[in-house]
Amino acid sequence: DCDDLWKESHLENLLKLFEDSSDVVAACSWYSRIDEDGNVNGLVRTPKSFTYHHLFYDNFIGNLTGMYNVRKRGKVYQRECGHEDYIMWMDVLRNGGIAKSSNSVEAYYRVSNQSVSSNKARAMSWRWHIMRHEVGLSAIKSFYYVTASVFFIWLKKRESNIFSENY
Repeated sequence: DCDDLWKESHLENLLKLFEDSSDVVAACSWYSRIDEDGNVNGLVRTPKSFTYHHLFYDNFIGNLTGMYNVRKRGKVYQRECGHEDYIMWMDVLRNGGIAKSSNSVEAYYRVSNQSVSSNKARAMSWRWHIMRHEVGLSAIKSFYYVTASVFFIWLKKRESNIFSENY
């Protein structure tokens, strides 16, 4: 998006991740949340590597940090239905392969009160839709993963606050 920022090293560091293994089909990095004035107010970290099934718990790829190998996956487009990026990253990893993280902050995500990401109730509704209709899980499994994602979001928020207090 026009208000997100990349460090100069972003693309170079992500491209290196594809050299690590032929199984790597997607790459991403950590990012810092910033307010409208550019003040850092949180850090979002990702696992070092993860697969399609890990995405049932959370969308670990901040869309502003992600890239995927088109030669391995072909073109994958975002579908308009809320949480387009989440569905796209699931599509990228659905047929195998792993995503890797640089485990370094490479981008800054500007968050305001009007940001889509600030409406957690809407995000949970989208997540339910994705689990039920895009992934095709039963209501019970969808409920499990949506509930688990609430826990992971709480952990990320807690961890983000701890990191911002220490850095």
